[in-house]
Amino acid sequence: MITLQVRGADAVERTLRDIAPKHALALTRATVGALTTEITKDAKKNMNFTGRYSTGMMKKHTKKRVRKVRGGIVQNDVVVGRRAFYWRYYEYGQGGNPRKRMFEKALMDMNGKLAIRWEELFMKKLVQRLARERKRQGLR
Repeated sequence: MITLQVRGADAVERTLRDIAPKHALALTRATVGALTTEITKDAKKNMNFTGRYSTGMMKKHTKKRVRKVRGGIVQNDVVVGRRAFYWRYYEYGQGGNPRKRMFEKALMDMNGKLAIRWEELFMKKLVQRLARERKRQGLR
């Protein structure tokens, strides 16, 4: 399992908790979800290769799983369904087959841009949430 952790996100969430406690967790969940979706899409792009097994089934069953928030920690996973059990043969290699590193490549591509992308997605989600609240209150 590959773990990716965003540093500084807890400080932003703490600040939001003081200002707008109702929206702090929702914003964090939305931002983490958007990042996980991007990583999932990148992993699916890296699955374009031929081999013994079809990559179509692998792409179809690669999904984002949202976990329950425990202790204020927001966690999402990128998982591959059981029908595409052979993903591990491509990711880690088997026999004479070289490793394809679909998920590792997606994470490494994202890792350099992670802090910048986190800020962009967070600001986008914040603007969307503020617009939704203004609309709900009848303000334009």
